[in-house]
Amino acid sequence: MLLCFAQALSISRSLLGAKSSAENGHINCRELRNSVIQAVSEAGGRIDYAEVRGAVFVFPNSAI
Repeated sequence: MLLCFAQALSISRSLLGAKSSAENGHINCRELRNSVIQAVSEAGGRIDYAEVRGAVFVFPNSAI
């Protein structure tokens, strides 16, 4: 099935919206994931798998 333009844009827009929410302090991963899934679904898309993860910083000279 081909992805229509509105569905494709919903992916980008929903991810940017989740990023903006996280940057503004909304850090509940389940809620962020659900907002992305909802936005894509409302545009007629389907999400098979979604995961929201926090950033991990690895410093090459850090001690464990």
